Amino acid sequence: MEKLEFSKLLSILVGFCQTEIGEKYVLDIPFYSDPSALEKEYKLVDQARVLILGGNPPSLHGAVDLRSHLVRASKEGSMLQGKELRQISTFLHVVDSTRKRLLKEKGSLVDISEVAYRLYPDPVLEYNINNSVDEEGNVKDDASKELHRIRLSLRHLRSSLRKKLLNIARSFADMEYSDEDIFTQRDGRFVIPIKADYKHKVS
Repeated sequence: MEKLEFSKLLSILVGFCQTEIGEKYVLDIPFYSDPSALEKEYKLVDQARVLILGGNPPSLHGAVDLRSHLVRASKEGSMLQGKELRQISTFLHVVDSTRKRLLKEKGSLVDISEVAYRLYPDPVLEYNINNSVDEEGNVKDDASKELHRIRLSLRHLRSSLRKKLLNIARSFADMEYSDEDIFTQRDGRFVIPIKADYKHKVS
C-alpha cells in the first residue's frame, strides 16, 4: 500500500471533488485487496470516466453535507434557518437531476446507472421550500396567509410612522429648532437632530 502511494493518490483525487462530502468520502476509500470487490469498483470508476468524457456529467454544484442539519432537525423543538432550508432544497435538486442523468445511461453504463436507484429525490419538499424561502434564505411574504397579513400590516405601520416623523422634522425645521427636515435611525431608535439651544424646549 505504501509502495503504491495510495494515500498520495487519494489526496490528488480530492482535488477533483465538487463537494465537501465527496472529499470526505474519497479520503475514507479503503485499500481493496479482494479481487472481486476491486473489479466492481473499477467498473464504476471506468463508467464514471466515460460519463465525464461524454461532455454532460451530472453537476453536484451547490450540494453540501446536510448531516448536521438533519441531526438538529430530528430533535424536538429545534428548527432550521432559512439558508439551511435552501441548502436542503439545492441538495434535493442535485439528487433529482443526478438520478435522471444516470438513468439515461442505464442501457450502456449499467453499473454506475444502478447508483440512481439509491438516490431518493423529494420534489414535494423541494417545491415547498422554494415556495416559502427565497435564494438568500429569507422567508417569503407569501409563505403563508398569516405571515403575508402581518408583514403587510408592518409595512403600513412603518410607512405611517415615517410620514409622521417627517412631518415633525419639517415642523421643527420651520420653527428653526433644527437645521434640516430630516430624521435618522440609531440603535433601533428614530432621532431628529435638534439645535443645542432648543433641546430643552422639545425634550
